[in-house]
Amino acid sequence: MTSAEIMRSRFRDVLSEQEGRIRQIIREEISSVATASSVRQSGTDEVLTVEEGAREAKCSEKTIRRACKSGLLVAHKPAGMSEWRIRRADLRSWIAAGRQTSTQLVETAAINMARRLLPRR
Repeated sequence: MTSAEIMRSRFRDVLSEQEGRIRQIIREEISSVATASSVRQSGTDEVLTVEEGAREAKCSEKTIRRACKSGLLVAHKPAGMSEWRIRRADLRSWIAAGRQTSTQLVETAAINMARRLLPRR
């Protein structure tokens, strides 16, 4: 048996031992992200264009479009329109969450899960 096969076997063993715990951690991480994205601020129902959102978030329009497309920034395209529309409250929630990109979000979730799985020293 090669060292790679041994490592894969051990990894599968650890995963099967920790499956329930991993699933619970994933559920909790998804829930915390969902909660952060659903935070609403009163009086912020104004709808913004991508340009206005980028100006308020102090980032590029490309960053706003990428966040909308990935679903990290809640937005919609009204019927007959090709450009995203963003509620100010959703933009503020995204900004408050650290304007994470989808890659950063996955990395953060992975780090949080690893911290919870590894024994404390």
